[in-house]
Amino acid sequence: MLDKIHKSWFPIMSNIHRNNLDKILDSGNISPDRDKIFKVFERNLYDRKVVFLGQDPYPTKGMATGRSFEPGLNKKPPSLRIIEEELKQELDFTKLEEQGFLFLNTALTVELGKAGSHLKYWEKFTENTVKFLSAQNPLIWILLGKKAQKIIPFIQRAVIIDSEKRIEEIGEIPGMNFIFTAPHPAAEIYSGKTAGFLDSNIFNLVDKLYKKKYGKSIKWS
Repeated sequence: MLDKIHKSWFPIMSNIHRNNLDKILDSGNISPDRDKIFKVFERNLYDRKVVFLGQDPYPTKGMATGRSFEPGLNKKPPSLRIIEEELKQELDFTKLEEQGFLFLNTALTVELGKAGSHLKYWEKFTENTVKFLSAQNPLIWILLGKKAQKIIPFIQRAVIIDSEKRIEEIGEIPGMNFIFTAPHPAAEIYSGKTAGFLDSNIFNLVDKLYKKKYGKSIKWS
């Protein structure tokens, strides 16, 4: 399970609370499968360019893949459908990962059928991961919803981007993290599509900054 983790992540792996991890694994009633829990840490930390933060894995057996928002079964959850409605295209998670995306969840596991059940076990690990990642390899952060945005205090040297004009104003700032926020896509379902995620233009803004930093547009699908 831990043997595939890239060595660039080793400094934060010491922050895993072994008792909590053993308790989680011993329960046997978890999502995702054991071999997928640390999937996002298999690639070099220093090749990551964008963090797309989710809350916790899908609590349905076989659905979670180890990447935030990606479904493992032939069924799209509501949040992903809304994300793709805003994008006007489907997400190709593998292609995006190859372009430097890190699909991180704030909790790496969940008890089957009980969303949010393991958040407390991973809270400190996530805080330390965000601090380490933002200090070692400044990134673009996509934070959807208030729960994801709770990590903002742990992102080192950060500026929130809220408009195209703000992107145009930004020069080269070494060591700076750039944060994009929007309501959670699931809120559109409960609000009759009035929550503010749709038409937020967040992905176009992310793409413009990505192109400015790395010289090419994101291929979402």
